[in-house]
Amino acid sequence: MDVSHLSRSVEASLWLSANREKLMATVKELITCKLGKLSKSPTVGDRVETFCQEVGFALDWIENYMMAGKTPVSLAGRLTNVLPSKYYIRAFQAIVAEAHKDRDLSARSTEELTGYIERFLMEPFSSEKTWEELDRTLDRAAAEAGVDRDELINFLDPAKPFPLDK
Repeated sequence: MDVSHLSRSVEASLWLSANREKLMATVKELITCKLGKLSKSPTVGDRVETFCQEVGFALDWIENYMMAGKTPVSLAGRLTNVLPSKYYIRAFQAIVAEAHKDRDLSARSTEELTGYIERFLMEPFSSEKTWEELDRTLDRAAAEAGVDRDELINFLDPAKPFPLDK
């Protein structure tokens, strides 16, 4: 690995660390707004908290690999996917958007961060196995919330605009 690549990875890792609290607040607001009144349910509220913890874990995980300038090992099986995969992807997209807005992070380090997040955090949520896990998660979440699966899906529909989208 060349020195410039490592320095971009380290800068991006430090940015993630320094902005963790702000990024997690953005993710929580995004998901809570999307779920609306459903997020007030104790079961769904617990899932939102777990979701945020998982996103935080994923950021910490990628941050450590970036600090070392290394290629991450698979994160598969380390997250429980308490919400549909599209929510994880949207959360990671929001984090990338925040990085692009921050003028304190160099353009090359932003590209580095975007590449790591897209390849190692977003792509795994696009796999076929993830969709099978999603079906099981939706069935379990609907049963725990005491609602019909279709009603839950309607509340979680990622095709509906996020309140924070422009």
